Amino acid sequence: MTEWQPGQLEMKTPNKVERFLAKHNPYKKEAEAFFHAVETGDRSKILSDYEEAWHSFKVALAAEKSISEKRLVDMNEISE
Repeated sequence: MTEWQPGQLEMKTPNKVERFLAKHNPYKKEAEAFFHAVETGDRSKILSDYEEAWHSFKVALAAEKSISEKRLVDMNEISE
């Protein structure tokens, strides 16, 4: 079983529990890059375009569906 919370991932098996803690807040840097772009018009710190972001979002949706339905989810199930 896998449990996720901001800053922490926990993986449980019958024999052990592993915790992985984030060393840095990944959203902080992302937000700083966004606000910098809005304030200055300089988009150089934004590392992905809209299409790449959309694909990443679809992967997250598939993962969430997989966890909630306790099954493998084919990416084709996630509609455009």
